[in-house]
Amino acid sequence: MSAASHQPYPLARAQALDTWAAGRERAIAKLASEADALEKCDLAEEAVSLRHAVSRLQESARRERAEAAALRVASDVCTE
Repeated sequence: MSAASHQPYPLARAQALDTWAAGRERAIAKLASEADALEKCDLAEEAVSLRHAVSRLQESARRERAEAAALRVASDVCTE
C-alpha cells in the first residue's frame, strides 16, 4: 500500500495533485526545450503549437498546486 492510502482524504488528494503537477512540470520543460529546437530549425509554426501546449500545461499545474495548497490549509484548520 502507498503512503497516501494512510492519509486523510484531503491530504492524499493534495499529494496526488502535487504528483500530477510535478509530471506536468517535467512535460513543460521537455516541450519548451523541443519548441526551442524547432525554432532553431526555422519550424516556427510547430514551435508555436508546442508553446501553446506548454501554456495550457502551466495553467493546469498552477491550478493543481493551488488546489493542493488549499486542501492542506483546510486540513490544518480542521485538525486545530
